[in-house]
Amino acid sequence: MPGDTESLTPSDVNLFVKSKEITKMIKTVNYMLFNLMDEQQRGEFIAERDKFRDKTGIDYFDEKSLRNAGIDTNRPVSFANFDKDNIISSTGEVMLIFLPVLNEKDFPLKFIELIKKANAGNPAISITSVTASYKNITVYQVKDDLYIAGANGYLLIGSTSDIIRRVIDVRESRSGSLILDGNYKDYLSKGKNVYDLNAFMTKKFIMQLRGASQGTDEISGIYSMKNFILSQGESAASDLSSSSVFDTVDYIAAGAGLDGNKLRMNASAKLTADNPYVNLILGFLKTGVEGKSLYVPSTDTALFMSMNLKYLDNLCKGEIEWCGKYNAYKEQIKKEWGVDLEKDFIPYHTGGINMMTLDSGSYGGMGDILLFIPMTDSKKTEELWQKMRKGVQTKYGKNKKFGEEKIGSRRGFWYIDESQMRFFVSYDQRGIYAGNSTGLMKSAHTGSTVETASNMGSYGKIINGNTFFLLNIKKNAFLKMMMQMRAQGNPDAAKVINRIGEIFLFCEKKDGLVSMDFEVEIKAAGNKK
Repeated sequence: MPGDTESLTPSDVNLFVKSKEITKMIKTVNYMLFNLMDEQQRGEFIAERDKFRDKTGIDYFDEKSLRNAGIDTNRPVSFANFDKDNIISSTGEVMLIFLPVLNEKDFPLKFIELIKKANAGNPAISITSVTASYKNITVYQVKDDLYIAGANGYLLIGSTSDIIRRVIDVRESRSGSLILDGNYKDYLSKGKNVYDLNAFMTKKFIMQLRGASQGTDEISGIYSMKNFILSQGESAASDLSSSSVFDTVDYIAAGAGLDGNKLRMNASAKLTADNPYVNLILGFLKTGVEGKSLYVPSTDTALFMSMNLKYLDNLCKGEIEWCGKYNAYKEQIKKEWGVDLEKDFIPYHTGGINMMTLDSGSYGGMGDILLFIPMTDSKKTEELWQKMRKGVQTKYGKNKKFGEEKIGSRRGFWYIDESQMRFFVSYDQRGIYAGNSTGLMKSAHTGSTVETASNMGSYGKIINGNTFFLLNIKKNAFLKMMMQMRAQGNPDAAKVINRIGEIFLFCEKKDGLVSMDFEVEIKAAGNKK
């Protein structure tokens, strides 16, 4: 019975990559080949495919051809990378591939013949079939740094005979495998292994990156702190300038693939528990406040982000170098707007911020812009708006660049800043609104919050209690113009850009896992709607 590759992979692996079923991966590759690549790239891939097919009779872009060759296309293929070993490998690389096959006993000899055909006419490569038996499994040396064996429904393809034997040992002992590793179990439980290709990078691999970086870029002491203060007035921690950002990560995961007509990518990092750096990061990223944010379906671009400003404010009471800019900004707001952020704003702010735009083409193509700040106390919201109005009037009123104006049924004021742009500020029981368009502001006043909206489409499926950042672009003429400028001289790239539909970039935090996802809709050729 075919085995699970993680149950055969030694747990000291550095990097583990696993695909979805080969048949699904082939569909994705073909879609990208014939829909997303330009003519030159596509031609190069097809030429290499044709060369291999002419020598071996196998078309690796065709599921039926692979299956006829003995490959089980209904299962995934896996890749594992281990510590370098310059003693047993001429290149030092220790790598392993799990190729699912229909007949593990017959396929090794078929594979050797395949390698011979693929390298026909190349005298520099010597193909052999030296065999050795290890625990009743035949291990073949095909050439330097290429060893194979059939086991558990897979062809094991390794760069050393030692890694093949180690897989067989794990298989026999049923211990010491990746599937039993605590971090890998945690990775599986987070549901991030759902893409066409999924990668898992272990703590050991991350620490090796740290070693490689030393002497080049300064990674350690990233926060440059003399005194570290945690939120809620906890006691200061010791100086951490000798620590490294790599110490904060247990594992890193990544994934990419197609889901219907959507290209999806993910990057995640599991942060170490009880680490002051981690406490800093996770403490600042606030979740669970998305419900009070706005959803205005008429906008072309919408952004939501949330942060724990109370945590940051407490943190910056300590002697932390980069807090100087934050504290200076607080003083600037107090001076220019008459608002004490610590007393008037932070205690009553949900932590969320909305920004949305309409591509009207005004203001240099940036369109109409709205900023919404949700608040928790309607009375304090009105008091905050009154202080803002008074502060702005003091600054701009004497030059007749300030005035009051009803925006719908809400009170509002406007001012013209140094850029000669007119901005409006209003409020209601939900929060503060600011922007350059009264029309968009009226739409926001009558719009729903995320917790009350009845139908939000893809936006509603993505935003959740773990979200701390979400960017949704339905259409954006300015962004498309910038992308087309980059694609000048490449008509194929321009065609792909014209097919880009809705875009999502979103970040989540859950149980110490911080993740970033990117989704882009690729419309069918000829469909511009």
